[in-house]
Amino acid sequence: MTQVFEVKKASEFIKRLKDAVQYFDKVEHEVYEITQFRTDESELQGERLVINKKTLRWPTFSFNFLEFQECIFKNVKFDNHNTWGCNFENCQFIDCRFQDCSTHETDFINCIITSSRIERSIFGDCSFLKNTFTQCHEIYDTYFGGCYYEENIVESCQVSFCRFESLIEGDEANHFIFSNSGITGTSFNSFNLEKTIFKTCLHSRNIFSNTSIAKQTFQLNNKCEDSNYSLIDLHSLAKSDVIHLSILDSIFGIKEYDIKTYAIGMTQNIKLQSVFISYSFSDKEFANRLNDSLKRKGVFTFLWEKNAPGGKRLKSIMSENINSYDRVLFIASENSIKSEACQYELTNARAKQDKLWKTIFIPIHIDDFLFSLQKDEIRPRDKREEYWENIKDLREINSLDFKKFRVVNTVNEDEFERLVYKLIDALK
Repeated sequence: MTQVFEVKKASEFIKRLKDAVQYFDKVEHEVYEITQFRTDESELQGERLVINKKTLRWPTFSFNFLEFQECIFKNVKFDNHNTWGCNFENCQFIDCRFQDCSTHETDFINCIITSSRIERSIFGDCSFLKNTFTQCHEIYDTYFGGCYYEENIVESCQVSFCRFESLIEGDEANHFIFSNSGITGTSFNSFNLEKTIFKTCLHSRNIFSNTSIAKQTFQLNNKCEDSNYSLIDLHSLAKSDVIHLSILDSIFGIKEYDIKTYAIGMTQNIKLQSVFISYSFSDKEFANRLNDSLKRKGVFTFLWEKNAPGGKRLKSIMSENINSYDRVLFIASENSIKSEACQYELTNARAKQDKLWKTIFIPIHIDDFLFSLQKDEIRPRDKREEYWENIKDLREINSLDFKKFRVVNTVNEDEFERLVYKLIDALK
């Protein structure tokens, strides 16, 4: 039997409540125990019945508009329980189970939930103010939607496959402290985490979508379980503070430097220009590494080894693709400047610049030959004027210094990516 408690008329409500209690006390007292339970009209305040300082062990009721103050719920199974418009203040839930429950517009204030299970339940438009969840090893497949959270502590709990979602974007920050807890397969969607802190937590396959994260949200003592990285979308990265690189690496498996800058560019629908990469085959290891990094960031590139088609004349491929791509990224080195093929590409690119009346060169250098070479050193002599004009054009443009990264296996990943993002800025 499930008794529904609703407040309509005071006398009718109290009579129904008393009848229900009397029924269970007389008929099923061996199955259910209700202790220290009494009610009178003086306890009815407006549309709420105030139940004060009681220890309650009762069956599965569905009730609305009840107010519980300093009540202790022990070993209560709230299975298939429906609650609306209630208030739990300074209450304790000990060894309880919330299974397949639906709770709406209900306030939980200064409550302690200990050694309890919450499974396959819904909390909608509720308020959680200064509550503590401790030793709850099964908070599972539960939806928290459109709720308000302030100063809540989740200590030594396991939160698995739950969904935290704000229904209105731009809500106030949700205040949680997750401590010494496991967070697995849980999604935070349109959820402001600027006041939330994860400390000493084990993360696995969580999803952060359109969230806002502060510097202190993830403390450095968080870990990822067995490389089961969590996912974070570009909107979250763009909206958030700069997340510590070790957290990006350990929790999300992101090794890119300054990923926030990239995320802002991508989420603002900034089109990145396409790039023809001009380089010497003697520098192909560096060229391939740079090409891979650019492609990971959404840049459309042409690299001879990967993109040149067969069955066409070499110079035709060069000139056609220089005209097709927006910019020419020239990897300047002694090898490339002395290369007849690279000089042919520079000459074609310079002609395109003159025709368009705009700069299309993006030079970078992996040695200083571009700047130390003198005109009278150029060979062959019949190409000296052409090659010198190419070099002068390159020297007029700020060239990023990649010298320390020429030997691929000695590069510093973070510094390399920082320079790549400077290239990205030039392509917006």
